[in-house]
Formats: sequence, C-alpha cells, structure tokens
Amino acid sequence: MKYYYLFFISFLLSPQLQAQNPGDFYFTITSPSNIYQSLAPGEYGTAGTGWGWDGTIPNDFFGEMVYVTEDMNGDHHFCDEGASDYAGKVVLVDRGLCDFSQKALNAQHQGALAIVIQNFEENLITMAPGEFGAYVTIPCIMIPKSVGDKLIFELMNGSQVLVGFSYTANPILQISGTVVRDDNMDCLNTPGEDHLQNWKIYTQGSNGFSNITYSDTNGHYQLFVDTGTYEINLIAPNTIWQTCSPVTVSSSNFDSLVVDLQAQPLVNCPVMSVDIEVSLLRRCFDNNVYIVNYCNMGTELAESAYVTVKFDDLLSLENSSLAYTELADNTYEFLLGDIASNECGSFTITVTVSCEAEFLQTLCAFANIYPQVNCETGGGSYAGPSVKVKGNCTGAEVTLQIENIGAGDMDTPSDYTVFRNALILETGNFQLMAGNVSEHKYSADGATYRLEAGQAAGFPEESSPGFTIEACTNGTGDFETGFFNMFPPADYGSAYDEACKMVIGSFDPNDKSSTPLGYGDEHFIEKNTDIQYLIRFQNTGTDTAFNIIVRDTLSGFFDITSLLLGASSHDYVFSVLGNNILEFKFSNIMLPDSNINETASHGYLTYQLKQKEHLAPGDLVRNSAAIYFDFNAPVITNETFHTIGEHFIETTSISTLDNNISLQVYPNPMKEFVIFNIDNILFQEGLIELYNGIGQLVRVEKVQEHSHEVKRKALTPGSYFFKLILDDQLSATGVIQVLGSGQ
Repeated sequence: MKYYYLFFISFLLSPQLQAQNPGDFYFTITSPSNIYQSLAPGEYGTAGTGWGWDGTIPNDFFGEMVYVTEDMNGDHHFCDEGASDYAGKVVLVDRGLCDFSQKALNAQHQGALAIVIQNFEENLITMAPGEFGAYVTIPCIMIPKSVGDKLIFELMNGSQVLVGFSYTANPILQISGTVVRDDNMDCLNTPGEDHLQNWKIYTQGSNGFSNITYSDTNGHYQLFVDTGTYEINLIAPNTIWQTCSPVTVSSSNFDSLVVDLQAQPLVNCPVMSVDIEVSLLRRCFDNNVYIVNYCNMGTELAESAYVTVKFDDLLSLENSSLAYTELADNTYEFLLGDIASNECGSFTITVTVSCEAEFLQTLCAFANIYPQVNCETGGGSYAGPSVKVKGNCTGAEVTLQIENIGAGDMDTPSDYTVFRNALILETGNFQLMAGNVSEHKYSADGATYRLEAGQAAGFPEESSPGFTIEACTNGTGDFETGFFNMFPPADYGSAYDEACKMVIGSFDPNDKSSTPLGYGDEHFIEKNTDIQYLIRFQNTGTDTAFNIIVRDTLSGFFDITSLLLGASSHDYVFSVLGNNILEFKFSNIMLPDSNINETASHGYLTYQLKQKEHLAPGDLVRNSAAIYFDFNAPVITNETFHTIGEHFIETTSISTLDNNISLQVYPNPMKEFVIFNIDNILFQEGLIELYNGIGQLVRVEKVQEHSHEVKRKALTPGSYFFKLILDDQLSATGVIQVLGSGQ
C-alpha cells in the first residue's frame, strides 16, 4: 500500500502571506465539483482605493456560499440589511440598485466572511468605495455573469456550494489523477499507456466521509474533500482485471494532490455487457423508445460484436438509430463492429405497442450481446453446463422449460421453483445432460406462471435463470396482472439484460419505481437481492427546461461501492454529495414542455445497487428522489420501499389448473390417510404423484374413481407436493402435510 504524507504549514507563515499584494489571491469554487473553477488575480474584480479592506487576505480560508434572501421585488441586490444571519458564510449578491459598499457593509453586519457580487455582464470593474466603503473590512470581489449564473443555479437547486480565498489555486484538498491500463505491471503511469474511462473510484476517510466518482473519457478523475486521511481505491469491473494497492493520502492543510491509479489485465479476453431500458410503454403509441447501452469491459478487442433484441409479440419495431436485420420470432440483430477494450456505446430502438395490449399487461424485450467468451479459463468457449429457462403459451397450456444449453453435463442437481401468481406451485430439482430439457406444463388459465432455476455448478458468472409467462389464456381472454415484476428479473450475466414494463395509460410524469417490486403489501425481498431503480421526469411547465438535477438520498442499507449506472434518456454528469446523496445533473438538456412536444418532454435514468451484507429480516429500505427543473422548487417523487424477509412466499395447498374441476383434499394435515374428492369433470384414468421436500418422486397412485384415498404407509412426517394428472393432463397441484405420531 502506498502512503503520501503532506503536512503543509502555510497557516503558520502569516508574515509571508501578509506580504502579498492586494488582489493577488485566488477565488475558487471548490464544490460541487462539476462547476469547479479557480479565478486567478485579474479574473475577478476587486475594491479600489478608499475601502477599509486593503484587498488582501490574512490567510487562506473557505466557507459555504449563500445567495441572499430575495427583496420585495424578487431580486437579490441586498440593499436592505434585513434580519438574516450570514455568520461564517460567503454571501453572493446581484449588482445594481445601490452602492457596492452598501451591500458589503450589510454582509459584514450580518457576520459574513466575504461578499461576492455578480456583475450583469462579463466585463469587470474596480469597485468604487461609495458612501460606506471606508467601513468595510471583509473581502469584497466581483465575478463575471457567467460564473455567477453557475453558482446561482446550484444554490437555487439546493446544492451546497463551497468557495475559497487562497494564495494557491486549490483552497481545499483536491485529489485528482488519471486511471490507466498498466500493461507493464509496474503500478506506475507510463507515457503511452491507455487511459481507462468509466472506472469507479471509491474514497474512504478516517473521519467517516466516503465518496465515489468515475473516470471521464480521458481517464481523469477528481475529488474534493476536507482535510484528513483518505484511502483511494480503484474498483475493477470484473475479475480479469486487478488493481494496484489502494493509495492512502494524509493532509493537515488545504492543497491538491495527484494520485494516479492503475489497472492490470490478468487475461486477454473481451467481456461484453449490455443494458436495455424503456421508461414507459403506452398502448397504441408508436414512440416508445428503448435505449441499449453496451460496453467491452474486457482486456482485448471484441471482434465483430453484435446485439440481438427479442421483443414481445405485441411490440413492433418502427426504427432504430443503428442498422438492423430482422430475424425470426420478432428478434432483431444490430451489428456493432469491432469494440475496443474499455469502449462503450449506445443506440435507440423505437417501437409501437399494439392496441391489442391490455392496460397493466407486462411486455418484455430481451437483449443479448456477442461475442460471449469465458474469460475465467483463459478465453475460448465455456465447456461446462449452462442452465437456461424459457417458455411459451400455446393457447391451451403454459409450457416452461429448463434446458442445459451448455457443452457439458450437470454433475450435481439444482433446485427449481414454479410460481403461480404470488404462490409457490411446485418445487423440485433437476440434473440435465448437455442439450437435455426438463418440461413443465400447466393449464392456460390466465394466471402468471414463473419458473426459477438454480444455475449449474461451475458456471463462470453470477446467474439466476428464470422465465415468466403472463396473459396465457385458453380463449377466454381474461388474465391476471401485477405479478410479473414481483420477483427479480432473470440474470444470465453481463451479456444479457431484459426490460419488462407494464403497459400504462395516464401516469405521474415524475416518479420512481423499482425492480423487483417485492412480494405483497410489505414488498418483501430476500437479503442480498439487488434493486434497480428507474426515475422518470417530464417537463409539464410552460417553457423549455434548460437544466435538470435529480438528487437521490440512499438508504444506509445499500453498499454504495456496488453502484451501477444504467441507461438514461440524456447524458448527465454524476457525483455524490456527502456520503450518500446521488446527484445526476442534466446540463443544457433543453427539455421541451409537454404542450409543445409531448414525446420529447420525457426523460429518465436508471441505476442498480446491492444491499449491505447481513441485513436482518424486517429491515426497511426506503427511497425517493427530488427533481429540480431550472430554478423551480423540487418535485419530490413517490417513495419506494422494500422489506427484507425470508420464507415469505406461501405454498398453495391446492391449485386447480382446470377451471372446470372441483377438488377437495382432506383431512389435511393427515395422519393415516388423505382423501381426494374430484368433481365436475369426467375422466378415464388418473394419477396422483407425491414429491418430497427435495423434489424426489416418492409415490405414484392410479386414480379410477372420483373419490380416492391415499394411505400414509411409509410417508415420513413433513410436506409433500402432489400432482393430480387426469387423462394425461395436469389438472391440479398442491401440498399435503403428514403429521408425526405425537401430533
């Protein structure tokens, strides 16, 4: 680990500082970092002769800036002293209406450290002392209008603005540097080494302050922090990179420090990632826009890369910003060409939602990016088993399939669970040879069916196979909604993504939603479940929105180092305020109002986070966001929440998959026997299959009458899942409980 110790003693050198000439100091905007600027002497206006202030500063100092309270005319001229308390602040005021000295004296009387006057043009002047200049002893400077506009925008939108007056250009600790690909493995920046963009830098201070930022397109990053000791960490996007040791910096004074960071390739291999998102889907509209982001976060060129996107049958592609080829089954191919290591890009796809789609029906788009290479084994194709879940609706039945699409056989079994709406319908396990399929069929009764399967042991990435089918009916057209996004989406690694959204009508234009939604009214999710957030905004005002800021205060239950920034409608500058306030700044977004251009008046952003480890059942994860349109008061979104839980999904005792059948199972729980009474259906022969808690078939009984008794015999106490199959058709499922002798 590297350590840099910086002990500056400029505060002790006041005789040297006092020797400075008037106006020889720097005025620096240190925070927020996106408007960082240091004005050298001559780039700001200062006081002339006749002032009590001599134009110098005794020592470096910094403070929080405030924009003075509006006067009766709605201006910020500060010609009346008023009753505000600006103790310890740097006051920003507008030029005009009264003498400079009147404004400065008012600030001084209210305890301000200094006053900054925004000019109404770019030219600067030497400020005359006027009537009260001789009584002013605090620093008083003038800044150009363009600089003042940036400050006012931040202040009016709730940002904390810190400014400094210093004899160096950086009055607080500025940590900056460049992230490079360290091919010679020496943990040093060598001329000619490639810069790395979009890499995450995490800073942890001994004072409890932490922050994250990302390297820009030139690999550059910068952070502004208070004095203290900090550890600077570069976070690798995957396991084929390793980063050099964290760098610890320590400073007892305000200065700047360059800390370059290096990442070393362990394996030469491309790692492709894809992210697809749409903010909303509206029935009969032809302007629903998906954004597809892609990156090569690997260590070498990805040759002839391409993306495939499969759309729901009720979605029709209208156009795309990238050329495409139509394949079978409403699937399209988008050629990307060669994608260099650390290169990213995006394209859009516009679709029409069919008028046949129902309100609140969920429609999906599935994206895959290629080439897909197993870098864990040094490149080449993955030779082991790979589990994928898929499904289809034939109109008469729902079919869900677990397939081993890999090149190898499964050495050990994996578990699966089938859900019907919000209940567990079936559990079991499977062990498939390469190319083999396990099929599960259910009646097309309009319920929402989902199958989740455990990935095969040895699969090289985190993966959660699953597939959901909604709106599959046997011709009635009636189906149930609201269950699709209750559970986490399927995950097959970074090269796969899906976007499943409800079709909506009228909606709140500024809102926040999450995936998964969670189970029940408490929105239960299991611990360690990732949460993706979507924040939507719309300009419903009467004029163009020039700048939009979204601020989102994270729950303390999130691991901020896990933050993944996702698709967004427009480019933004990201930063973290304090320890946990995410800020997305859409500068010059020029979002038209909805009266002029409804389609273009919308915007959105997405991000994803992991929970901190060891959260306890009952922990509540809350989240909402504030959206600022120019200088208007913020729009506060709805609050999303999730409750950490376990064993919260009920197992259905009986589920009839044929709407005509009437089934009674009693007594349940059973001791010595259980009776199945089957009514309202004619059948030739049937079967009752019983499965134990780990999915093993433990008994099969033939059913020839409408009333059938199952004796306990060798069944041990516990829960048993049953299937009732009539004339080769799965007709009902459920669970029976077998009691012990003492129960």
